[in-house]
Amino acid sequence: MGSGTYKLLGAGALSAITSCLIFFGVLTFFSRDGLFEFYEFVLSIGAAGIAPYLVSRLLTIKVKFILFPSFITLFFPVLGPIFGGGGSQTSGQMLSTIFVLSMSGGFFWSCIQLFVLTLFRAMRTR
Repeated sequence: MGSGTYKLLGAGALSAITSCLIFFGVLTFFSRDGLFEFYEFVLSIGAAGIAPYLVSRLLTIKVKFILFPSFITLFFPVLGPIFGGGGSQTSGQMLSTIFVLSMSGGFFWSCIQLFVLTLFRAMRTR
């Protein structure tokens, strides 16, 4: 594995962490009134979409490589605890849960993406 592989794995994890934390922050801001409407959800998703772009500019990697891990991590492992939690957690506990889930999800989905890209490159060279 070259340094580009590690860079892609790190970028995927960093992008997933930042987008999930941004989503949680915007969600917390909008849900202060006790109602969470659809347009607030759309704005939260849009705010989370800023993170992959910023990480791609910071690490000089193409946005298309980190959009997938970032949003799949947000939708699969992170939205469950955010919306399905019992409500007994403090904000610090929820933030630590989101951090761990988004970091591991970012690494996992980046590995899946690397596997698929390597597979396609190997098939193309045959």
